[in-house]
Amino acid sequence: MQRYLQTQIIQDIRDKMVFLWWPRQVGKTTLSKLVWSEIWSMTYLNRDNIAHKKRILQAEYDSSSQLIIFDELHKYDDWKNFVKGEYDVKKDQYMFLVTGSARLNIFKKWGDSLLGRYRYYRLHPYSLAELVTYHPEGGDLQRLLTYGWFAESYEKHSPRHHQRRMRDRQTRLIREDIRDLTDIRQIGKLELLVSLLESKVWSQFSIKSLVTDVGVTHKTLSHWMDVLEYTYYAWRIYPLQSSLIKSLRKEPRLFLRDWSEVESEWARIENMVWSHLFKRVHRQQDTQGADRELQYLRDREGREVDFVLSLKWELHSLIEVKTSDTTVSKHLRYFAKKFAQAQAIQVVYNIDHAYDRDVDGVRVVSASKYLQELV
Repeated sequence: MQRYLQTQIIQDIRDKMVFLWWPRQVGKTTLSKLVWSEIWSMTYLNRDNIAHKKRILQAEYDSSSQLIIFDELHKYDDWKNFVKGEYDVKKDQYMFLVTGSARLNIFKKWGDSLLGRYRYYRLHPYSLAELVTYHPEGGDLQRLLTYGWFAESYEKHSPRHHQRRMRDRQTRLIREDIRDLTDIRQIGKLELLVSLLESKVWSQFSIKSLVTDVGVTHKTLSHWMDVLEYTYYAWRIYPLQSSLIKSLRKEPRLFLRDWSEVESEWARIENMVWSHLFKRVHRQQDTQGADRELQYLRDREGREVDFVLSLKWELHSLIEVKTSDTTVSKHLRYFAKKFAQAQAIQVVYNIDHAYDRDVDGVRVVSASKYLQELV
């Protein structure tokens, strides 16, 4: 089954190294092997495999290989210098694909000596558009909302299996990925923070309000939230600042990587739409270099729109999400007049999948139809 980044990676990998990143269970290894199937010959080396470790350190590749895949290579302390040396010496002989999890994201934020040698892709799980296009069973929006976009949970769609998978993901994130990447020692309090975040989805997020509950300082909690963003467990989006409105520098809104952890249905729907938009933004940034941003909109009078997409600081789309209401939001109408160049869209979850109407310049569309138009 094809993945949405496959074509772009195959184009880029002939000129530069490709780094493929996202946390666990999104199909990085599977996508790597799909790339290999179109290039024909490869050496696949996984740092977690004992036999492969020696081959990596000795730079031992199959002589017929065109593509070298390093999986989990970032677990070596000096992996950047290693892969830089291999690429500089052997780029005319091999193509290189490096996959991994959180550390690849963090090294990119730090800056590095690999500048100009690689392309960087963030692989997201299966959104509705990708399921409809590529998955043998197609896309089921209700199943996606309930079980999330990680392939195994979606395919099994079993409550028991899903609960166990969520618990396992959280444990591995906190007790393996975060512990290995940081000096955080208060793991129990970090787990408490994670357990509290589900109830904060969509609402304006205040670190101050959590300090007492978690029992750490504001500075510590702020650092922990940054770590949870680096590992894409949770993400904050910020309000758009524009000269056209009297906006407030309000607190961000919070969303989770896996919306199926969210108990409230309306908040889960908001989170699911955000995740699809976020995936689209990352694809445009990674494949086109687009200066695309995903934010929300709120002014001093309390009028707000759930999501706004901007490109090079110019507002492109206003997106309001509703559970069932097809009556255009008065706030969306107001901002649609303020930002006449932007497309105004109201996405409705509980409605016929083919519903798509223009109401005084505002597009009212079913979530099923709209999400299939993304990626």
